[in-house]
Amino acid sequence: MAKEKRNSKRWRDKLSSFFIPAPPEVDNTKYRDADYNEVFQHALTKGYLDPSALRELLIATTSVAYIDEAMDYLREHYNDPRLLSMLFDIATEGEDMGDAPWAAANVIEEFPPEMLKLHESQLEALSKEQWDYLNVPARRALAKL
Repeated sequence: MAKEKRNSKRWRDKLSSFFIPAPPEVDNTKYRDADYNEVFQHALTKGYLDPSALRELLIATTSVAYIDEAMDYLREHYNDPRLLSMLFDIATEGEDMGDAPWAAANVIEEFPPEMLKLHESQLEALSKEQWDYLNVPARRALAKL
């Protein structure tokens, strides 16, 4: 469990330019909005195989109130090649599609090297994107191969 929490902290640190996380001793769940909490719980219930739910889970990774729960859920499915393929589909939508593409690129980076290897050409393409939010995580993922 401690390792998972460290990974969540690492994730928050990587995204620190997008938001300022609460100190570790603060209960992040107190920042949850009741209406969005319902949307988030619905996405968890539908699961990542539903494209709209996956997009909502990715957006949740950009929120200090939801990042831990969203990332824990996604990490449980890092062994599913369908998830990785869906993440590449979202990441390649580009910067004009909101937060989901760059969140997808950050999640892709965390996948194990043996799964990333199967998508090396897609990582190469993402690493050449002009938008740093896409190319930087793709380059970090390529470095793992």
